[in-house]
Amino acid sequence: MRAGLLRHPLTIQNRSVTRDDTGQELESWSDVATVWGRVEPLSGSERKHGAAIEAETTHRVTLRYTTLSAADRLKLGERVLQIINILNTDERNIELVVMCKEVA
Repeated sequence: MRAGLLRHPLTIQNRSVTRDDTGQELESWSDVATVWGRVEPLSGSERKHGAAIEAETTHRVTLRYTTLSAADRLKLGERVLQIINILNTDERNIELVVMCKEVA
């Protein structure tokens, strides 16, 4: 993986749920790490490319290997990318390809 391609600073966030005084669940996100990645928006034809890429996927993010789960999310500035799928390239723990959906 060429370091020059990893030009987008991304913040990995973990979700936590707490309860208020009335028992309602409150969702909050906490920053875990800032990493560098390559963010690529997908064209309409790529998004509809069979089962390999889900229809709701809007971005492909490439990162160096790190601890990441589908319950986490990525932030690119003020933009939020919900993780759909994580692929460990060649199962070598060197690179992750993360399929994401941008949410409002």
